Amino acid sequence: MQAQSATTWTVGTVAAYLALYTAYDKATKSLGAGGLLDVLLFRKGADHTLVQVNKVISLTGLTTLSVALLPGAAQAVQSPAELLTQSGGLLAAHSLYSLFKYYGSPNIPYLSTFPQILADFRSEKSKDQVAFARRVSLLAGSAALTLVTCFELGTLPLSAMLAKDTLLLGVLHFYMMEIDYKKQLQVRPFGYLAFAAPAMAIVWNGGRWLGAW
Repeated sequence: MQAQSATTWTVGTVAAYLALYTAYDKATKSLGAGGLLDVLLFRKGADHTLVQVNKVISLTGLTTLSVALLPGAAQAVQSPAELLTQSGGLLAAHSLYSLFKYYGSPNIPYLSTFPQILADFRSEKSKDQVAFARRVSLLAGSAALTLVTCFELGTLPLSAMLAKDTLLLGVLHFYMMEIDYKKQLQVRPFGYLAFAAPAMAIVWNGGRWLGAW
C-alpha cells in the first residue's frame, strides 16, 4: 500500500462521510442523494448545512486522528504529524462552532451548571442522567483536544500511553454526546467508523504501552 498525503486522507474521509453518513436517510434507512443535496445546495438553509457539516467535521477529525496516532501510521500516511495537525484543526473547528451554536442548550450547558454533575450522576431521572452524560462528554472532549494541542506544540511527548488516552477521551466524548434518554446511540450506520477506527488504534497503542508487541 502506497502512503498517501495527509490532505488526501482528510479529504477522502470527509467525502466518505458525506456520501455514506450525510446521505443516509433515517426514515427510509437507506442512502439517497436528497439529504446530501440538501446540505451541499443549502436547500434547507445555511443553518441546516452548517449543523450537518459540523457533524462530518467531528467524525472526520476523530477518524483521521485515529489514523495519525496508529503505530506504523507512516506506512499509510506520508506525514502522520501533518495528519495530526489537520485532525486537531477539524476538532477545534467543531468545538468552536458547537460552542457558538449550542452553548446554553442541553448539549452544552452553561459552565456555571457543571457543579451539578454529581447530583445528576446520583439522580434516577432520565433527564438528569442525560445531563450528566453531556457534561462528561464535554469534559472528555476538552481533555482530548488539549492533549492533541500539546502534541502539536511539543509540550507533551506523543507516547503510546498518551495516544491511547487521547483516543479513549475522544470516543467517550462522542459516545456520551450521542446517547439519548433510553441510553441508545443516535448514530447513522457509517458513523460507527468513528468508533471502530479509534478502537483499533487504542488496542494497538495499548499493546505497545503494555509491551505486548
